[in-house]
Formats: sequence, C-alpha cells, structure tokens
Amino acid sequence: MGLKSYIETGNQAWSPNFYISVGNTDITEKIRKGLISISLTDYGGSSKQTDEIRVAIVSDTLQIPARGVQVALGLGFGSNIVDKGLFIVDGASSGGEPRVVEFTAKAAPMNAAKGSATVQSKKTRSWSGHTIGDIVAKIASDNGLSPRVSTRFADRVVEHIDQVGESDMNLLSRLATRLDAVSKISGGYWIFLPRGAGESVSGKPLKQHTLTRTGSSSWGYSRNGRSGDSGESAGPTYVIKYHSTANGEIKELRAGSGGDPIIESPGVAPSLDAAKEMVAGLQGGSEKKEFSFTHTSPATPDLVALTAECRITTSGFGSVEDRDWTINALTMTLAENGFSIRMSLE
Repeated sequence: MGLKSYIETGNQAWSPNFYISVGNTDITEKIRKGLISISLTDYGGSSKQTDEIRVAIVSDTLQIPARGVQVALGLGFGSNIVDKGLFIVDGASSGGEPRVVEFTAKAAPMNAAKGSATVQSKKTRSWSGHTIGDIVAKIASDNGLSPRVSTRFADRVVEHIDQVGESDMNLLSRLATRLDAVSKISGGYWIFLPRGAGESVSGKPLKQHTLTRTGSSSWGYSRNGRSGDSGESAGPTYVIKYHSTANGEIKELRAGSGGDPIIESPGVAPSLDAAKEMVAGLQGGSEKKEFSFTHTSPATPDLVALTAECRITTSGFGSVEDRDWTINALTMTLAENGFSIRMSLE
C-alpha cells in the first residue's frame, strides 16, 4: 500500500494528513503520491537543540529546495491539521533510482550565506542592567525573530552578563539555566519560559496528557544517579563562583546536600544574589534529569496537539514509573507504515 492510499486529505476523519509549503508555494498535493516520510522533532529548551523536520519524496519533477527557504508544516488527521510552525531549509540532497529528494529544515538557520549571521555566530558584548525582556528582544531582532518572554521573567533585571566569543543561542541558554528557564526558537519566535511550568508565553497552561500502557508500542523508564527512591540521602553539591560586591574578591557559594557529584557552574556570577539564582536553576535542571521515560505509540489527535514542555502523567506502568513528567523531546513521523509519536520525558 502506497502512502497515497494511506493518506486521503480530509476524506476520512481518522486518516492521517498533512500540509507543507515551501517558500510561498503549497506543495502538499504535488508530493502526496510520492511522499516517503515526514519527521518532525520538537525539542525542549533544556536539550539545547533546535526543532527540525526531515522530508523524503519520490519525484522526477520536484525542485530541490534552496537553503534558506522557509517551510511551513502541519500534521494531523482528516481536516483537523495542527500547525507545527515555520522552518528554514538548511540541507538537501537527491539520488536514485527512482529519483528521491530529501531535505532538512530547522526552526533557526544554522548555516547562512557568506557575510550573514546566524544564531550560532560568535559575538562579544556585555549586558548590564538590562531586563530579560530587553535582552531577548534585542537578540531576537538581531536574528530576524520575534520575542516571546514569560511575564515571570520579562521585567527581571540582569545585573551583568558577558558574551565573549559566544553565540546568541548559547548566551540565552546559559541565562535560562541560571533561572531554571527554557530558551528556544520555534515558529519564528525566540521563546523564554519557565522550565517545566507547563505554560505558554501568555501564561496560559499548555496541554496536559495522561499516557497508559494501552496503545503503547514501546516504553522505558530509567533512574540516573542519586534519587529519592534509591535509599540514598545525599545529593549533589553545587558550586558557583561569584564576585563579592563588598571587596571585589571571587568567592564560592556551595549548596545542595554536600554529596557527590560536585557540579560546578561555568563562569563567575556578578554577585551573591545572582549566584543564588544560578543554584535554583542548577537544582531544578538536575532534579528533572534524574529520571527519564521514553514512550512510542501510534499518533492520535490528542498526541499530535502536544509540544515539547507539555506535561505528561504516566499511569499503569508501575508504582515507580507512574509520575508527572515534562516532554523534553517529541518526534512525530508520518510514513507508509503509519503515523507514530515518540516522546522523551524528564
């Protein structure tokens, strides 16, 4: 059975469906018959990776998309298709026989024409007395994006942070780690949100979903390092260096349970208060990564509507496995053998 017969646009409410445009041209029907697969990976901010799509098509006539061209993608069932955002083509290839065109596109361009900067370009500058909202707005504008900052962080003032030979993406990831936040690019926006808060930029709750073993194709649970259910009381020690505002000396702030491992934050915080903020961020990230869960299943309309950072509850997997999680990575794959979704939770 070919993918054409597997997917019928809007003919059946339960049939998997998609739309895709390249540039300003809708190519959905043009590629439907020869579509091999579409894969979308949506990453949470803590992964420090960029959302991407991969498309493979059998076609004698489809032009290979040029690097830098914008791609819009939607996935769903029947006429109920969920907009999955905008992406920028960063790689393409073709081969045969028959002729197969493949391309990848990312939420943020990782490659650019000569002389054109990207979010990975190294920059040197300092930020003093700026709010998080101001910093994200400036960096988003520099990269042709729009800022979306949670009200929890928008007016928070950053005393000082240096960007020395560092990319914009890494700077905001570092700042997000300090504040236990998420920094990521998605759909033309630079997003800065509380990590694991399960809320959108507007403060509205993201979708929540309960996973059960019914309908699961495969799943796996793991515990990494020390944890509360391991019988060990000691946890990690966090070490943050900071500038003393009293005498200018570099001092250390130690926090945590005093056990192993010892986790040192890179760089030097501008003050003791900033160091305390960094402790909260490090502890939050460490706790979330202590446990992990993976789950693969056939796609459903409810699952297609999920995004990274949505909250998930596992039920019926076991007394230890059942708990609340946050989606760290979400991969949706539409291919001839079906429409599947794989989640990585923490």
